[in-house]
Amino acid sequence: MRINTVAVLVLILSLFLTGCGSTLIAYQPSEKMSFKAASALVDELIMGNENKYKPDSLAINESYISWGMGTDSATRGGIFTMSTTSHVIGERIYFKSINKIELYLKRRNYIVQIQSKDIDRNVLATPDINEAKRLINALESLILASKSAPEGQSTDIPSEQGKPVNADTGSTAQKLRELQALKNDGLITDKEYQQKRKEMLEHF
Repeated sequence: MRINTVAVLVLILSLFLTGCGSTLIAYQPSEKMSFKAASALVDELIMGNENKYKPDSLAINESYISWGMGTDSATRGGIFTMSTTSHVIGERIYFKSINKIELYLKRRNYIVQIQSKDIDRNVLATPDINEAKRLINALESLILASKSAPEGQSTDIPSEQGKPVNADTGSTAQKLRELQALKNDGLITDKEYQQKRKEMLEHF
């Protein structure tokens, strides 16, 4: 009887450990995209997918991809004079530092992980393997685009009027930060935030 109990416990433990583990899935990117198309798809899949890896904001240019993880505020001053300063909390991964992009299966979710010199970051968890593969294709296209861009020259995204618009304009980034701050302070609803953010990115 005791042997059977031990065997059952061992079986339960092995099943638990198997469920906690992840399985590496071999995948070779099969589609190359333009910088503009790849950037739009990365933004759509990462920001449009509700999972624990979704950041508050995302920025992409020819050199790096960065995640905004909210804002940090500090208030200083006395009783009559007070000032509050805020800055965006986030991290940046340069395309040239990325070693590889891996695909894992864990608990029925497909995980896309960027492995770079300084950090390994999970960027998507989805039950749809095709969604995960599309993200890998887009990320690999951005890496290739960054390598082919001339030194010191930015990768420009054409606007609707046909004039080039830099992919990392300071004014747009600042407006996105201000919009995020308004949401964090409760001055606008999540729906209003998403709608305004979408409008701003459409003219990015």
